[in-house]
Amino acid sequence: MHAADVRDRAAGLVRIAAPMVIASAILPPLVRRYTQHRPKVVVRIRDAAVERLVDLVAQGDVDLAIGPDRPTSEDVARTSVFESPWVRWCAPDHPLAKKRQLRWSDLRHQPLVTAGRDHERSVAQMRLNLPEDERIVPIDVVDNISTALGIAAEGLAATLSPAYVGIWAEQRWGLVKRRVIDPEVMREVCLYRPVRRVISPAAEGFAEALTDWVRSDAIKKGRRVPLRPARN
Repeated sequence: MHAADVRDRAAGLVRIAAPMVIASAILPPLVRRYTQHRPKVVVRIRDAAVERLVDLVAQGDVDLAIGPDRPTSEDVARTSVFESPWVRWCAPDHPLAKKRQLRWSDLRHQPLVTAGRDHERSVAQMRLNLPEDERIVPIDVVDNISTALGIAAEGLAATLSPAYVGIWAEQRWGLVKRRVIDPEVMREVCLYRPVRRVISPAAEGFAEALTDWVRSDAIKKGRRVPLRPARN
């Protein structure tokens, strides 16, 4: 490996962690396109629970992580990349699928499944100011978003997730998306990187390309877009 390649971000190893949807559906096409421009850069994707992202960066297990907003320590820096609205996903024949948008009160008596404790806490926090008998309470909490989407696809329940999971929910499961308003709640997605540890030029270059790509409107809506040419 030539020193000039390393210095110019054209060679090296990049380790990045992300939760399931981002790790499986958003990062792989970016890695493929990026490494076409940088064939000597090797990018390793590690799928991880949302709760583990910051720790993996702090402990040096990965160079970068991307995922929902999480508290950080003095060892990890967090940069907001984009915001994605929380939306309701349901089967096309679900009664509430006929409405173009929903209010939180519409969900009160509807079966709802959430994915992971992170989602469960987010759903609870959204309506925390309501009286107890008006709060949104999921009937079940599953470990993986794929399970929640599969349950929703069979009409057994609906699920609340950020709009960016549409890359799975719409294309793989045939679910329909409905906005939930008053208020509309946003999910912030962040890039995490170490503070006390210097990452490689290759990781710096990939972080820059990743940030540019996922900030596009198409990714926020859960659709693929072409990668911009890598920068030197």
